[in-house]
Amino acid sequence: MFTHSRLQQIIQQLPQAKILVLGDVMKDVFIWGKVNRISPEAPVPVVEVMDESLRLGGAANVVNNLVALETQVILTGVIGNDETGHLLKKELEKLHPYDVPEIAEINVESINQPYMKWLVDKSFIMPYPSEGEAPFIERLLYIKSNYGLDAVIPALDAELPLFIKGVSLLESYGIRTFLPTEEQFKLRGKDKLVDVAKEIEVKVPKTKIITSYEELSRATEEIG
Repeated sequence: MFTHSRLQQIIQQLPQAKILVLGDVMKDVFIWGKVNRISPEAPVPVVEVMDESLRLGGAANVVNNLVALETQVILTGVIGNDETGHLLKKELEKLHPYDVPEIAEINVESINQPYMKWLVDKSFIMPYPSEGEAPFIERLLYIKSNYGLDAVIPALDAELPLFIKGVSLLESYGIRTFLPTEEQFKLRGKDKLVDVAKEIEVKVPKTKIITSYEELSRATEEIG
C-alpha cells in the first residue's frame, strides 16, 4: 500500500537517483486576454491578447519537476531548429546544460485557431476605428512594447483616417508608416473619380453623383 510516509521516503531518496526522461519535449504557451466580441466567421469568442507566458511542457515539464526535487536527470528528446526551439532550449539550459531541441504545443484559452499560421507569426485584434484614435494608438504601443513593431502599412480604408491623423505621434514612438496624405486619401472617393480620370487623361462616360431618389430621377431624364 502506497502511504504518505512511503512518498516522503521516495522524495528523500531522489537526490541520490539518476533518472532518464524520454519523451516529447514541449513548451506550453498560455495566452491571456479579454473577450469583447464573437467571431463573425464562427460562433466562438475572439480574444484580445494582453499577455502570454511560456511553461515547459511534456517531458520537459517532468525534467523541471525532478530538478526541483534535486534529482540528477538525463533528458532525451527532439525539438526544431527554429525560434520556438531556441526559446525552449534556453529554458532547459536554466536547469541543465543540455543540447536539446523541441516540439511546440500551444494552449489557448477562449481563442480561435491562429490566423494564417503558415504565413503569419503573430496576429493581433485591433479596436474598431469607430472607437477613436486613443484606443487604436494604445493598442499599437502595447504591441510595440511587448512584441516589437517598427512599421505599419494599413490595408483597410476605415483605418486610414486614424493612421493619417496619428502619423506624427506614431513616428515619435518609432513606428514608421507608409500612408497617403489626407488630400490623396480624399481622392480615392468615387465622387472624385471623374476629376482624377480627367487629370490623367482617361476618358470617362457622362457621370452624375446621386445621393437621393429625386437626383436619380433627374439624372435618368437628363442622360436618357
